Amino acid sequence: MSDVFSKSENEQVISTLNKILELELAGLVRYLHYSFMIFGHNRIPIVGWLRDQAEESKTHATQAGEHITNLGGHPSLKIGSLLETHKHNVDEILAEALAHEEVGLDPDSIAVFGTLPARWLVPSNFAVTPVLAYWQERHPLAASDGEVFRILHEPIDRLLDPGNRFTVVHPSGWRGPAFEVGTPIPLWGFTAGVISLLFRLVGWEKPWDESVTRQLPELR
Repeated sequence: MSDVFSKSENEQVISTLNKILELELAGLVRYLHYSFMIFGHNRIPIVGWLRDQAEESKTHATQAGEHITNLGGHPSLKIGSLLETHKHNVDEILAEALAHEEVGLDPDSIAVFGTLPARWLVPSNFAVTPVLAYWQERHPLAASDGEVFRILHEPIDRLLDPGNRFTVVHPSGWRGPAFEVGTPIPLWGFTAGVISLLFRLVGWEKPWDESVTRQLPELR
């Protein structure tokens, strides 16, 4: 397989795979640790779920390690950050586990500025609390099948560009702000609404034509 890449490309791929390996090994330890900290009459399904995630992390680590050796590399013996937060409340454990599971985000790599008021989302029937944070130590992320379709890294200047802003119209008739991000489906919905409002509140918003509309395709 190493013949497919140039030497420099091969080294970059191995480096990225090693970072993924370290994150998955950290996930294995993290989920097992969490499973030991669950108590109460309803612990069995939660413990089962956490240990399933640990097993999945082990599988992913094995796959990453196999790819590394196939490319002629050496699998890392390091492990991702495992700072003990002492958050042993079930809700806190599941929230941390979810962040790690959906995109592989290391909680220690971000600096949290604060949270916005929670808002109830009717379509999903969930209360969502937006968290404002700065990703100060970047590392590879991976979208989880069934949870996250794609991870986007968009410069703020591109989101502020009036040419990339428009109003999206959902098949249900709902209308809201959206951003062109170079994907078949634009950045829209709750996330776009939070970003749009944030730009307005901090005084960064540039005048854009809200009368420009695009139809949102049917989502499955």
